[in-house]
Amino acid sequence: MWARWRADAEFAPPGGESLRSLRARVDAACGELAEALRRSVSQMAACDAHLGVFLSGGIDSGLIAAYASREGRDDLAAFTSDVRGPGSELVHAEEVARGFGIPLHASS
Repeated sequence: MWARWRADAEFAPPGGESLRSLRARVDAACGELAEALRRSVSQMAACDAHLGVFLSGGIDSGLIAAYASREGRDDLAAFTSDVRGPGSELVHAEEVARGFGIPLHASS
């Protein structure tokens, strides 16, 4: 996240906090969020039913699919709804599913 972002010389975080301190807090918060999401997906995957994820191909459903794919379940499947025409997310959902080796089922 920080690799592309550069603060100009006049930027100062609110309250006199240093940029280094702000970066450390943001990095820690991102780590906590990632761990909470991983833990939540892991808890949901510890069931005796088939496991599926709704996948749009966006960041949020892509992260859930990524964590679910690491659970070692051979019954994991992804589902998406194809809205034909402009705004269709099917291509993105297919790319994410393919990247994690998850079978994708699309309905229109």
